Amino acid sequence: MHEMVKYHNDLNTVPMRKFSEIELNIFMAVVQQMRDKSTNKIQLSFDRLKELSNWKIRRKDDAEFAKHLHSVAEKLIHLSGTRWSPDGKSFDMFILFTRFKASSEQQTLDVSVNPEFEYILNDFAGGRFDQYELAEFVALSTTYGKALYRLLKQYRTTGYLKLSLDKFRELLAVPKSYTISDIDKNVFTKSTRMDMANAFRHLKIKKVYGKGRGKPLAGYEFLFDKEVANADQKRIEFDKRAMQDFNPNYTSANWDFRKLLE
Repeated sequence: MHEMVKYHNDLNTVPMRKFSEIELNIFMAVVQQMRDKSTNKIQLSFDRLKELSNWKIRRKDDAEFAKHLHSVAEKLIHLSGTRWSPDGKSFDMFILFTRFKASSEQQTLDVSVNPEFEYILNDFAGGRFDQYELAEFVALSTTYGKALYRLLKQYRTTGYLKLSLDKFRELLAVPKSYTISDIDKNVFTKSTRMDMANAFRHLKIKKVYGKGRGKPLAGYEFLFDKEVANADQKRIEFDKRAMQDFNPNYTSANWDFRKLLE
């Protein structure tokens, strides 16, 4: 299976922490199938979705699959993303999908996209898109790993991403109650670290500290071997919006994923 997922970077502003692992797989299978479709409505077969989301290895029946589709649809209908203007002074919130209709009898899923934001799945002008192999995403074993994978793939041709702590919490939907120790334990689990180390060559993380009292953690830097750009990827411009609120005055401490696997 070599199907590629491709969507506008704005989709990465939608935190999806409440989705289970299999629900994320189904969602990305839907996104993959809607890629470059000019219409705002598409019909997908259960068999195709099961194949793409690796459902068949679970050996569960169609009724169970329909329940997972309903859960995915219910969560997506209530999710919203935000598109900010370049100057950061205005924004536009969006709901990508407007309707899901599943039939166990016909073995089909009908999906409708909000026409106003159809660009997220169809318009990749300017190179501001995320792209990766669906099978690699499906193989990831944790929801935090899948969220982090999506973000890092956005910077696949630069091999570098820097996020403030607040932005990191927002994009990965990390609970506000989590301390830094909780993040180390529950976000960067051994499974997540292994997945990321396998997906990104020579991946390192730098914990970035501020210069204030006690040198509090200010954010994270992610460094890894950048991918060789193809004709489309060469148009990608490094998106600096994630760091608009980041304090430039910091010191850093290296965090090597390879060492964390030991």
